Amino acid sequence: MLNTLNILERIILNPPTAKIYARLGFKEKSTSLFSSRRQETDHYIQEAVSLICLQGSFLLLPILKNDGGKIDLAPDLSFRSAKLARFLGDCRETALMGATAG
Repeated sequence: MLNTLNILERIILNPPTAKIYARLGFKEKSTSLFSSRRQETDHYIQEAVSLICLQGSFLLLPILKNDGGKIDLAPDLSFRSAKLARFLGDCRETALMGATAG
């Protein structure tokens, strides 16, 4: 719905486990890890995930004008950016989004 603020109360987080292990120095072909140690580490990852509360919001707005250098979304809301104008091209609407992890 255009011009309606949508609140996302809880965004589900799937932890990037492989990237976390890589950050910890684990290399799949050259590092060995006891099953008990992997389970312990996985437990800590899940515990950390449980502490993260991702929330967000988005607002769909019509693009009133795009002259290639400035995008007008409302009489008092515009962005001056040639790159953004080019990115939005012939789009008739856009989404403003925000998120927080508290």
